Amino acid sequence: MRVCLYLEDRWIVSADITCLMVAFNAGATIYRAIDSALSQVDQMILVDDGSGDNTVEVAARAGGKRIQVIRFDCNRGIGAARQAAVNACQTGVACWLDADDIWLPGRIEKLFPFIQSGADYVFDESQLVDYCSNRNCLHKKTTDLRFPDFIRQKDGLLHQFGRNYLPTIGVPMARLSALKETGYNPDLKQAEDNEHLLKAIYRNKSVQLSPGISYREYGRDDSTSRNLEKQNACLALSCRFIDQSELIKRVVESSLPRLEQFVILSLFLVRVRNWKGLLNLVASFSFYEQEGDSRTTWMRCFFAGVAEYQVGNIAGASALFEKALSIEESAELYNNLGVCLERAGNDGSALFQQALGLKSGYLDARRNAEKNGQHLTAVPLRKLAYRGEYSFR
Repeated sequence: MRVCLYLEDRWIVSADITCLMVAFNAGATIYRAIDSALSQVDQMILVDDGSGDNTVEVAARAGGKRIQVIRFDCNRGIGAARQAAVNACQTGVACWLDADDIWLPGRIEKLFPFIQSGADYVFDESQLVDYCSNRNCLHKKTTDLRFPDFIRQKDGLLHQFGRNYLPTIGVPMARLSALKETGYNPDLKQAEDNEHLLKAIYRNKSVQLSPGISYREYGRDDSTSRNLEKQNACLALSCRFIDQSELIKRVVESSLPRLEQFVILSLFLVRVRNWKGLLNLVASFSFYEQEGDSRTTWMRCFFAGVAEYQVGNIAGASALFEKALSIEESAELYNNLGVCLERAGNDGSALFQQALGLKSGYLDARRNAEKNGQHLTAVPLRKLAYRGEYSFR
């Protein structure tokens, strides 16, 4: 299929859009991925990041002369691989695809008008299904991953500095000029897409959201992004470029409600492990007319409790979690109170079970119940479906 759309002063066809992909040991899934892309664009660049399986051979069979393969002789990491793909691209527009996912039919036609209208990046919503290694099996749909309403409001993308809310953060359509100017960090083994997007937002690139599902993700429990400790460490590294005082200024001067501003900044300070900064924020942040509201008080107590725990004030943290629990029951509060008990030399197992009773697949509580009781949950649990949810069933 050939896409023909108008960009600025000329008509473009699918030959003017390149699919970019990086892969590592993706021989079992890459044929399906490539097939979905080359039904919509004419060319593709694959960077093989030192695979030890038949990824390259399967890709060559799937793409033939329409795919350019760049093969690393060793595993350099996804940041370096992404940048190599961008450097090799010759078209003005590129669109990413992960090697274990697919573009749904019509994705290019759906996203490109946003680029035509001036966007530097455009993200869509996705469908998450269970991964199945048997090519003949049926895939059980897990959930649709949608944009939360708050990220679609004015200044809503500032929420990305707290945590990711975009289902397809690593696979946007983008102008090549924006990809090159923003760049991918070759030192990051994970969260390179998070750093790239935050840089784009920080530099005021035009980032647009396209409602509707046009991408399918296949959830795998062995995905590298399920290594939460490594993922969190890489997320912290992905924020190193940010001037914290400048970010605080931008957030508090935005049009977002005060509670949303507070949550964004608190989540960011947790991500970069600035516990003293978080305590200062909790103590100094004014909610104006929302001061004393139950949800505001809950959030203030939760984040203050996390910070107090991290600086060693276990009794203070426990008291703050207890106060939040008196406002609204939640799994993360029971878990964190159990961790405080364990840290003080007591048994927190009953609290971990209470947490699991509220959220059966809650990973921190499950780990604590099974082992050492030291996994504090530093951010409120998500209430909306997200792409990590499949690993906690």
